[in-house]
Amino acid sequence: MEKQIYRKLIEDLPEAFVCIGSDYKIKIWNNAAHELFGITAEEAISTNCFDTVSHLNNAGEVVCNTDECPLKRSENQHSITGNFFISHSQGHLLPINEKCFPYSPSEGDPPGIACLMTNSEWKTDLINRLSEMEKLALIDNLTEIGNRRFGELHLKRSMDRFKRYGDPFGVLFLDIDFFKNFNDNYGHETGDNVLKMVALTLKYSLRPSDTISRWGGEEFLVIASNITYEYLENIARRVKNLINKSYINYKGKSLRITTSIGFDMAKKDDSVKDLLGRVDSFLYKSKENGRNLVTGSFGSYDR
Repeated sequence: MEKQIYRKLIEDLPEAFVCIGSDYKIKIWNNAAHELFGITAEEAISTNCFDTVSHLNNAGEVVCNTDECPLKRSENQHSITGNFFISHSQGHLLPINEKCFPYSPSEGDPPGIACLMTNSEWKTDLINRLSEMEKLALIDNLTEIGNRRFGELHLKRSMDRFKRYGDPFGVLFLDIDFFKNFNDNYGHETGDNVLKMVALTLKYSLRPSDTISRWGGEEFLVIASNITYEYLENIARRVKNLINKSYINYKGKSLRITTSIGFDMAKKDDSVKDLLGRVDSFLYKSKENGRNLVTGSFGSYDR
């Protein structure tokens, strides 16, 4: 009876509770884990945790079975906490705040690891501060992020602040590689799902203060304020890597995409047109040099 009550408490936790045995197989997967990741307990239990809840760091690198792996780190400690990205069943990556600690599912079982996970998604203040009419005018209906008009307004605002107060900002221009071929091969509905996936990944991987907009078609614009060139470059690399690790489901297959990115900081004598033209030229250098690259003032990078 006591064990049943204990398991019911686990099932009713508001946080995702995942218990992993010493063999790295998932032993417990509660209702909140199902809601968070879109994977049922029947689908998750007895699978290898490295497959079902593969962890990525902020650079988009898989940390499972490395020194950064939260399970390996918690084996020799009482508990550890960390922030990671984990795939949802629909393919986009979720930002997760996680606490792991030693745990045995049943008396006499070898010690395993229990993980409490919550979605650390940042909530944009866009929805809170815009009226319904403004939302209709400034939000892209498909991806539910800002549209081109929204991006243009924030570009002008950022440039005005830069000219008046010296507040630095930079821009990322992102384009999905071979998107037309993707649409032709899998259909426009699947293409729409790709655009939604990219928008979600951008929202989850950037700061609340960063501005995201769908510029048109398969192009996205990111405006990042109060940063350095080096930090902007890191953002570009991270975004590219996280999108590379994301996927969508299509008839039982996982479809992945790559992106090409151009980026740069606003300069003293820039107009908005100057900055956009320069970043657009860097984007096309990424494409000319083989795609799946980020390009800025100091060259192209594949990682």
